[in-house]
Amino acid sequence: MSDSIRVNDLSLTVPLLSGAQWPRDKPSAVEQPITISLVIFHDVSQAAQTDDLSLSLNYAIVAKHVRRSIELNSFQHLQSLARHITDALSQILEGGTEVQIKLVQLRSPLHTKTVGIEYVAKFHSDRSWAPSGVTYFVEDLVCPAIIGVNPAEREEKQDVVVNLAIKTGEDELGEETEVDLRNITKSLYEVECYPSLV
Repeated sequence: MSDSIRVNDLSLTVPLLSGAQWPRDKPSAVEQPITISLVIFHDVSQAAQTDDLSLSLNYAIVAKHVRRSIELNSFQHLQSLARHITDALSQILEGGTEVQIKLVQLRSPLHTKTVGIEYVAKFHSDRSWAPSGVTYFVEDLVCPAIIGVNPAEREEKQDVVVNLAIKTGEDELGEETEVDLRNITKSLYEVECYPSLV
């Protein structure tokens, strides 16, 4: 068991090429509100016993380091932002540290509340890191759909709210892999709302 030091919902505005709610004809980065949450697993027992704060971890320094690393940068999509943030954390965290990282895109594709990515990064002594438990998610995708058995129930559409989690392999944060959450939400919306077209 380890203690945890948390940074909850650090709010940033990040230029994302995939950030607009509507697809863009000419790809260009769009200022996008993002929240970043970190759970850093760190044993604070020695700091508690000795009252030596240098044995603990200052969450304010961690938050400031992440914020500064993003300044003046733009990113292709959430995966590239996730890699960048984790690379930045590798510069200040000790080898053996594990961090649960969650990125949420607040101005998400149409008909959704948010989309995001969550994973655990384990840091090594050579400043490298490895992801595990990589999960992409869609929150509150609203699809009007016909639900019912009786004729009267099949005349009006009702809102159906879908929450989706996509668990991928360990390498799904790689540069060659992109989970396109916009296309996923678009496909789900069309299947729910226009089943005769699918």
